Amino acid sequence: MITKTILSLKEKIVTMALHFEKMLTLCLEGLEEHDGQKLEEVITVLEDQIDQYDIEIDNYCVNSMARYQPEAKDLRTILTIMKLNNDLERMGDLSVNIAKSSKVILKRKVNQEIMTNLLEMGQDTVKMVHTGITALINEDLKGTEQIEKRENIVDEIGKKILAEAKTEMSQHAEQIDTLMNILRISKNLERISDLTLKLLEEIVFMIEGKIIRHRA
Repeated sequence: MITKTILSLKEKIVTMALHFEKMLTLCLEGLEEHDGQKLEEVITVLEDQIDQYDIEIDNYCVNSMARYQPEAKDLRTILTIMKLNNDLERMGDLSVNIAKSSKVILKRKVNQEIMTNLLEMGQDTVKMVHTGITALINEDLKGTEQIEKRENIVDEIGKKILAEAKTEMSQHAEQIDTLMNILRISKNLERISDLTLKLLEEIVFMIEGKIIRHRA
């Protein structure tokens, strides 16, 4: 029975991860395409769904441990899924933050260079997320070295956006509110990037039993 339970848990966490990927993708599509409906879907529909996944998976994990008292890899898998669940719920919240700030930006004039960099940052973040979810689905770490590389790229683009925004603020005071929302999106993308790296560490622990978060 524990094997069936583990498989069910894996299916649930993969479904939640794919749901989050859809949220983030819709945020960026809404921003790039000036599609407020996509942003509204993230805020009013998809957020509630990911919260439901969070509650369901957490309860399932607790009940499974109480019922089966798993050991070794089974216990490691359940504990990892609990951590993944928590992080994915947080990432969903960050996506909602992005959608809300994006709705504000759609109504404003935005510096095109900053917007180009912001969308590039978003695209790299989505690629990180997709690579991590693929590793989770396949229980295969092949290609996941790209996550760390892209995380560094996302950080660098974030610094570039900050510098550009400061320059714009000094020259165009009327743009401050718009630029602050751009910086909020950038910061939330950076947090999602950081959490994706954390997801990778948890997936490595689930698959190989190795703790890599303290590596040099």
